[in-house]
Amino acid sequence: MPDPAYYTDYGRWTSYAKKLLETSDSLALIAGIRKSQIRKLYTAKINSLTQFAQTGQTSVKSIPESTFSKLKAQAEIQHESQGLDKPLFRVLKDDNSKGLSALPPTSNLHVFFDIEGHPLMKDGLEYLWGVSYQNTQTVQEKQYAF
Repeated sequence: MPDPAYYTDYGRWTSYAKKLLETSDSLALIAGIRKSQIRKLYTAKINSLTQFAQTGQTSVKSIPESTFSKLKAQAEIQHESQGLDKPLFRVLKDDNSKGLSALPPTSNLHVFFDIEGHPLMKDGLEYLWGVSYQNTQTVQEKQYAF
């Protein structure tokens, strides 16, 4: 039987494949992992998310140490989150000026804009727009339609 960890499109077998990945504690469940990395972990005898999260190894051949440690940290937090209503999270301190650390220092002049789309709405797209800013002189959490 082919290993579902190497595929992303299961067609009509999607629910079965997802259940198989979960019951086998597949490495494919680790967010951000690549198929090539799964193969290298298999070669190193690391065959499951739990095993990866609990391994004492600090590297695997052909996976850079920084990548290995990021994937291992992701496996650890996913493993620790199993069974919880709300998954755990950690803010990355060293993310090479990507993600949250790429944001400029906070300022009272910042305006935050958010747009959410729902492509599955009947009769086409429906959008929810949101704008927020910090003003200590006004009532917080007041909502306006526009």
